[in-house]
Amino acid sequence: STGDAEDHDFLGLHIHHDRARRTATLGAPRLIEKLVAAVGVPPAPVLAPVIPAQVERLDLDPSDTNPVVPESDFNCRAVLGLVLWVVLACRPDACYAAALLARHAPKQTRQVVDATKHLAHYIVHTRDRVLTFRGERPTFRAFVDSSFANDPSRRSWYCFLLYYGGAPFDFTSKLSSCVSPSTRDAEIIAAVECLKHVLGFRILMAEVGEPQSDATKVYIDNMACVDGISNDRIRSASRWQSIRLAFVRDQVRSLLVSLMHISGTYNPADIGTKALSPGDFDRHA
Repeated sequence: STGDAEDHDFLGLHIHHDRARRTATLGAPRLIEKLVAAVGVPPAPVLAPVIPAQVERLDLDPSDTNPVVPESDFNCRAVLGLVLWVVLACRPDACYAAALLARHAPKQTRQVVDATKHLAHYIVHTRDRVLTFRGERPTFRAFVDSSFANDPSRRSWYCFLLYYGGAPFDFTSKLSSCVSPSTRDAEIIAAVECLKHVLGFRILMAEVGEPQSDATKVYIDNMACVDGISNDRIRSASRWQSIRLAFVRDQVRSLLVSLMHISGTYNPADIGTKALSPGDFDRHA
C-alpha cells in the first residue's frame, strides 16, 4: 500500500484499489504466468479466443488426421483449469471459448488441443486486459443475448453480463438445456436465466447497504422478445414458454427489472454466444 492506493493478492488474483481515483482493478497476473509456463508465449498476436473454423472442427471424431494426443504431451484439462480460473475471475471476453472447450477437453484430439492452445495464447497475449470498477455513480444493469441452434445438438448458446461500476462482475456463457424452435424462444430462455441472477444480486446489494431503488435495466437485442414480454398475450406458438413469460412479466410489473431493446451491434453479451470474427469480437471486448 502506498498513499491512496492499495494492492491485495487473493487466490491468484491481484486487486488494485485507488482511493483517489475511486477505482478498483482486478487482474490475474500470477495465474497467467502459470499459463506462460504451460503453453509459452504466442509467436504472433492472437486476436480472438476462438475462431469459427476451430469450432466447426471440435466435433470431429478421432482419426489419422485428427489423432488423440497423449496427456503426457499436452494436458487439455490442466491448461483449461488455469484458463477457467482466469476467465471466471476477470476475463468475460473469453467465457464462450472456455465453456465450449470445457465440453470437449476429455477428447484430447489434435483439433481440441490446438483450440485449447489458441485460447491460452489469447489470454497470455491480452494479459493487460483487466476489469476496472469505478465508484462515480455506479449503476446496476444487465445485457443478455442468445444465438440460435448453433450447436450440433441444435440447442442455443446464451450469455448474460451483469455490470456495476462500469464493468461486468457476474457473467455466464452456457448451452441451453433444450432446443428452441425460434430465436425469440431462445432469447426468452436466456432472459429468464439472466433475471434469476439480477434478482439475487438486488437482494445481496440491499443486504450490504446498496439497495436498488429503481428497476434494473436489462438490455436485449431481440425486439420480438421485448414485445412479447411487454404485453399479456401468449401466442399459440409460445404456450410451452408460458411459465417463463409469466415469470419475466411478473418481475417487470413489480418494477424490479425493466427490459430495454439494444442493437445487436452494441450488445456486449454477443461475445458469449458464438465465435465472432476478430473485428466483431474486438468491438465488444
